[in-house]
Amino acid sequence: MTALDNLTGLLQNLANITLFIIIINHLSPYLTTQRWYYQQLAYGVMFGLAGIISMHMPVQVTSGVFLDMNVVLSAVSGSMGGGLSSLITILLIGGFRYSIGGSGMLPGVFAILTSGLMGIFFYHYKKPFGRRRSVISTGIFSLLIAIQSIAWSVLLPQHIAMLLIKQFAGPILILYPIAIFTIQHFIQVEVQRNHNSLFDTITGLPNLQRMSKLMKKIIHTHAKSTFLLFTVNNLKVIHDLHGLQVTNQLLQEVGSRISAHLPSGSYVGRITYNEFLILLPLARDEAYIHEWNRQALNSLVKGYNGGTPAIEISLSTGVYMYEGRSIEVEQIIEQIRTANYYAQKQGNNRIVLYKEQLTLDQLHHANLSESLRSALTRNEFHLMYQPQIDLQTSSIRGFEALLRWQHGVLGPIMPNEFIPIAEENGMIIPIGKWVIQQACETLKTLLVTCPYAIMAINISPAQLREDDFVESVVQMVQSAGISPSSIELEVTESALIESIDTAAKRLNQLMEAGFKLALDDFGTGFSSLSYLRTLPFHLIKIDKSFIQDLSHLEDERNLTSAIIHLVKKLNLSVIAEGVETNYQLDILKTLDCDNVQGYYFSKPLVENQLLPFLNSHTLSRK
Repeated sequence: MTALDNLTGLLQNLANITLFIIIINHLSPYLTTQRWYYQQLAYGVMFGLAGIISMHMPVQVTSGVFLDMNVVLSAVSGSMGGGLSSLITILLIGGFRYSIGGSGMLPGVFAILTSGLMGIFFYHYKKPFGRRRSVISTGIFSLLIAIQSIAWSVLLPQHIAMLLIKQFAGPILILYPIAIFTIQHFIQVEVQRNHNSLFDTITGLPNLQRMSKLMKKIIHTHAKSTFLLFTVNNLKVIHDLHGLQVTNQLLQEVGSRISAHLPSGSYVGRITYNEFLILLPLARDEAYIHEWNRQALNSLVKGYNGGTPAIEISLSTGVYMYEGRSIEVEQIIEQIRTANYYAQKQGNNRIVLYKEQLTLDQLHHANLSESLRSALTRNEFHLMYQPQIDLQTSSIRGFEALLRWQHGVLGPIMPNEFIPIAEENGMIIPIGKWVIQQACETLKTLLVTCPYAIMAINISPAQLREDDFVESVVQMVQSAGISPSSIELEVTESALIESIDTAAKRLNQLMEAGFKLALDDFGTGFSSLSYLRTLPFHLIKIDKSFIQDLSHLEDERNLTSAIIHLVKKLNLSVIAEGVETNYQLDILKTLDCDNVQGYYFSKPLVENQLLPFLNSHTLSRK
């Protein structure tokens, strides 16, 4: 038999066992999630069975002496699986080789044993240093396995040993390293594929697929458990400011900090871009969950060293308390996301426990969102107008346009319910444009009788972000044939906080175009004095929450007085919202408030009530 024939025979042996290993490894992806000793046990059995297959198709050297891939399999079992894997493989392969017997039995068993021990050494040599197994180090390891395999031929009769070295040394030195590289490659590719299918590549934490499997196990046993969903609310902003690398480092640190706070037997996984799912597989009461969440948030919101200054994050927590009933994993995740959504609505670092009512609320929210998309075409919106009174002359200053929605099925929907939804789904842009058009047309009618009337119109943060907003408003005012000075655009503090630079640019453009500008709901947000000093407002609206308590809280009177005094020092006008009693009105007069509006004077009026109302009052020229 020639060296080529020997090489061909060994290649056939390698091909068969490699195919076996690929099939077994491919059918066992669950090993990725098992504890290390189960993984080593599985590796040991797999390589051991492959070795037994190899011995059923050996290359014959002489009677009782043959060559196969047992040495390679023993070495790879140790180098990839560690000590337990190698021990099992040695026992299976060595035991089977011993049972065959023959003159080559003793050197064969010794070669299997030493290959396994060398594999274990290689396994542990690399781990303490944290280095990858390079091609060079694996090549050296492979050659050593081949050399020691040939060296054990000294235990054979001399003529057989010489025959083996002469005809098989070359194929062994070539093929054994190739075999080790080949087997390791296929296993590592499969292991990596299985790992990537179950674990997040950035944080190394379980992904949605892996966490879903863990949740199914909990549901299958009906064990009471708690599931929490952490959402990093400002992750996109961090990504835009600091880039992908810093964002990934931050996500890794967030995962590490959550893991450090997990009780024993709990799990955390990253299931989407900014979501971390936590499983606490024990019965927990609400007090425990709130306290654990508080401690976790205290750690998580501390600065991250990805930027200068340190990066801070805000989170929201949704909680689902599983009581042991039958339910689908997808339904739990949907419901925990519902709770998380409502936590986000409440502000940063809030926690909400899922209740069935939240789903009903979300369905109602979704229905309103869908209805809003066609409400304009169905003519379901209308405007009402609340008079504003000039306290200096006791006459009408103008009106504030108030949007109302008469849903075709649900009836009247309050603005504080549908306006945020319109801002979410983008409908606030066409709705806001319609409001301005309608208010301008109404004011055009009023100006015929009352040339000094002011029309106050609320604008949203989303409208301010539109590049063509100023141009659009100017065109609508011109189309109505009225002066921009008759329009007062009201902006809330929240609109400024969301994007102060963009808002400042738009406000200055509107001021230059001739519009009046008012800061609405003053005192309910950050109330930064820099807004009053640097932005082109001419009027400040004091929120009705201050006015309601004027009659019985001295602190509110003092605070309102201070606001009015400060605003007047800045040469700005003041209007107080929500005046409902004569006592409130008298206090505001003593505080030298300029203008007021509220139910004390009139509820919001429909358009055909405006002219009769105006005819009974004198307009201010303020």
